[in-house]
Amino acid sequence: RNTHNANYSCKSTGNSVGEGVSSHTHFRVEYAPDNLFISKEVVNVVEQTTPERIVCGAQAYPEASYMWKLRDQVIQTHNVLYFSNPVTRDQGGTYICEAHNRHGTALATTTLNVMYKPDCQIMQEKYDDEVVLVCSVDANPATVSVSWRHGNETIDELEELNALQCSIRIG
Repeated sequence: RNTHNANYSCKSTGNSVGEGVSSHTHFRVEYAPDNLFISKEVVNVVEQTTPERIVCGAQAYPEASYMWKLRDQVIQTHNVLYFSNPVTRDQGGTYICEAHNRHGTALATTTLNVMYKPDCQIMQEKYDDEVVLVCSVDANPATVSVSWRHGNETIDELEELNALQCSIRIG
């Protein structure tokens, strides 16, 4: 493409009626966005802090327009993804940068990984006339362990449902 982008001219010689003439033009090949780049593929940020800016760019002619999307919602309409306020965990996820012009569209993604301290909830359920307490932990990163205590004593007879849930039967 770049080898064709140049100034071109043509010139004629004169004839019996008059002098020669010339004409000039700049020729530029138009093309859809390609060679899309993103400044960072994964951004780790702690909840209630402001993450760094993420830049998306592409080669295109005419110049590309940009938009950032999260879960099919347009978040911003330029090539820099930035947050003016501290982020919450629900803002985490995969952000899509879309570069487009009249010849086509290109996409790139970045992941905003919002890390937060553990939250714990206890739910009471009933199975076969037994009361079961289920402790569920939500954390990112999810490298936590769950244990139960009754008064000052640790309860060893628990059922681990998964890495972030365990239950005890209390009768």
